[in-house]
Amino acid sequence: MLRALLVLCLVSTAAPGMAQEYQSKELADAARDWRRELIDSVPANKKQPALIAGWRRTADADYQAKRYAAAIEELTRAIVNGADDGLVWLRLAQNELAAEDDHAMASAYNAYLKSTDPVERGVALFVIGRDYDRHDKQKEALAAFDAGLTFTRLPAIAERAEELRRLVAFRVTKVEVQAEAEWGRACLRFNETVEYKGDGSYASFVRSQPPLDGIVTGRGDTMCLDGMKHGGTYDVEVLAGLPAATGERLHEAFKTRIVIPDRKPQLRFSGTGYVLPKQALRGCR
Repeated sequence: MLRALLVLCLVSTAAPGMAQEYQSKELADAARDWRRELIDSVPANKKQPALIAGWRRTADADYQAKRYAAAIEELTRAIVNGADDGLVWLRLAQNELAAEDDHAMASAYNAYLKSTDPVERGVALFVIGRDYDRHDKQKEALAAFDAGLTFTRLPAIAERAEELRRLVAFRVTKVEVQAEAEWGRACLRFNETVEYKGDGSYASFVRSQPPLDGIVTGRGDTMCLDGMKHGGTYDVEVLAGLPAATGERLHEAFKTRIVIPDRKPQLRFSGTGYVLPKQALRGCR
């Protein structure tokens, strides 16, 4: 459904405001190499530019009929024989995306670079975003979607961008309770490395009721709260503004209730720990 919407988006209006330029050295290199591979595959004196229009028309019909492999073949023939505009690259990218072809992002980046139409450029970035999203590269997908939405609006893309924004936002992903030490502790795991370089400590971002009797430490993606009493219940709040190593900050306060269970029963022997046998050993009186 979303792929069809990417095509329909070509007849929509450009988004108002200043468009955001999108840059990726990795994609730029891939796009250049893919273009050069196609163009150089046939010598200049053997190209057939008169056939380009027919290949493009047939490719459009094949795309509508979901014959993506056929459309890719026809569009690459058109490019090989001299078609090199933004729209032919965009049509190729859309078919490659539908076919899950690894060249989709390279073709879309060529479309983005070569087109002067804001709608075409936006849709090209949506193709890049969809392919990143398909490979679970959520931050990269969001960057492409956000850039594309400055060129043109598509509700399905805008909705997915908001979903990704929530998924990649710096946040607590797990709360772990450790109760078998002398004091209980709770560790909050984040989706990014926690890094605080300012004055004070991590404790300045934590509120607890009742108050903690220990310290708050951070290491890697985890922040731990020490000094919790066994059998106690703590209402904990991590304040907005807590920084990640990426420079991102916690946008909203995180609140949770933490219950520290009693320690498991243990059997211990006092003294040296030696246990006498039930019967006397031979030779003992």
